[in-house]
Amino acid sequence: MFIYLCATLVSASSWTARTYPKEQVDIWTQRLGPVSDVNSEFASLDSVTMDDTESNDVDFDARTRWPGFISDSRDPGMCCGLYAFAAASMATDRLAIHGVATMVVSPQHMISCGTTCRGCKSCSVYETADNLKSIGVISESCFPYVSERGRVPQCPANCQNGSQISPIKPKYVYREFTVKDDVYANGPVVFIMNIFPSFNRYSSGIYYPASTERPMGSEPVVIVGWGTDGDSEYYIVKCFRGVLFGERGYARVRKESKLWAGSGFGVEFEQ
Repeated sequence: MFIYLCATLVSASSWTARTYPKEQVDIWTQRLGPVSDVNSEFASLDSVTMDDTESNDVDFDARTRWPGFISDSRDPGMCCGLYAFAAASMATDRLAIHGVATMVVSPQHMISCGTTCRGCKSCSVYETADNLKSIGVISESCFPYVSERGRVPQCPANCQNGSQISPIKPKYVYREFTVKDDVYANGPVVFIMNIFPSFNRYSSGIYYPASTERPMGSEPVVIVGWGTDGDSEYYIVKCFRGVLFGERGYARVRKESKLWAGSGFGVEFEQ
């Protein structure tokens, strides 16, 4: 895949743009879910609080606090199972952080075996949280990802090597938390980000859309940290567009209400 740099500083913001191949941008756009509700102050069914007072660190990055335990960005390809990837990524990181298991969690397991929502479609954050709670997680080596082209295999009876599937079930899948406090104490969390057209050109820096832009959809990201740049606060997020997107698969995104919805979840495993 070729990426053409244009190193353009976007007006009224502090990020640079690049031009990605049109076919890649088309796939990102097709995978988007509906625009998420941001009419209230981060208050929805799950009562997630974005603005918190207990985490005093001005800058925090889980990749620095837990080196080697935060997994890389992955790209689902043409499959719209972004929430399965986000949940698998969060579970991978938290299992390692808390010493439960060292493994890459299989997103294919949730895509093929989910009880609430399955297949290459845009499941909701709530459906994905329910799937995580009901079926647990298994390793990528047990059930590798094969749905890049949208083909979804049936839920298998055994692992790829013939061994018995033994899921790790979460102790809790929770939807009420304060983002900074939870990331600082427990590791990355899944959250919903509204996507504006300019985000498909993001290369580096602190992203914020122009005032004239309107969101065209939403996608899950995993929040791994936060920081400040002058008067701007931002979150560090893992995107599911592969390591060639943005800052090696990550983006720094301004902490502004029109970008974020009050919907997310965390997971806790028995140690």
